[in-house]
Amino acid sequence: MMKKLLLFLTLASSLFMLAGCEFNEVSQEYRDLRHAYDRMIEDEIVSTQNLADFINHATLETSLSNVKITVAVYENNTIIETRYGAGVVFASVGAHAHILTTYGLLEVTEGTNILVKVHDYLNREHMASVRVRAEEDQMGIIRIIRPLVNPLPVVTMALQLPFAGEQVLLIGFQNQVINAMSMGRILALPDDTQDLITTNVPTDIYGMGGMLVNTSHELVGIQIGVDPSTQTVIAQPLERILALLEQYDA
Repeated sequence: MMKKLLLFLTLASSLFMLAGCEFNEVSQEYRDLRHAYDRMIEDEIVSTQNLADFINHATLETSLSNVKITVAVYENNTIIETRYGAGVVFASVGAHAHILTTYGLLEVTEGTNILVKVHDYLNREHMASVRVRAEEDQMGIIRIIRPLVNPLPVVTMALQLPFAGEQVLLIGFQNQVINAMSMGRILALPDDTQDLITTNVPTDIYGMGGMLVNTSHELVGIQIGVDPSTQTVIAQPLERILALLEQYDA
């Protein structure tokens, strides 16, 4: 609550000072700050009813696009490692559902191969094939046969980029719980010093591949790392996700 109040006061005071300096002409800095202020007010979960609506929608609708991923790593026909994480359904085309996840889950080294299984919100098991391993982006894409009954819904992509201080929800496999949810805020966005989103959303290595959504239930990032000092989400931003998906032929 104190952080939210400080952010509100900081934005409001900055707007007041900029507005006082710009009687005849509204600067771009003022417009940008005003936009961030308006979005913060608009997106905040400020009432009990808003909170209930958000939680219910996230539980009953948004989370259905999330899947648990299990990867068995083989060497000489012997399992040498089992990896666990999450993914999010981003497309459903023809007979297949396409799932975005992290490169780390799908990585193979010389002499090894992997077997990928997906469990959905109904705990149905699906065999998955690897379609993309994008090491530079630390993301990957797999696909499964699309269930004919109770198909997996496709996540909604955000139309606007997130802002620092925005409330976000992680839906994934953190703490080894299917469709686990953890909430927090974006601390910093990609800039000249960093390429990723940092947050205060609690997670662990099992949350890798989990989807980060805003208060409109839209995808703004996926977890590709864990801050070792705080055990919080490091996420690939929406811009990088969209760039990867634009090159993908579903």
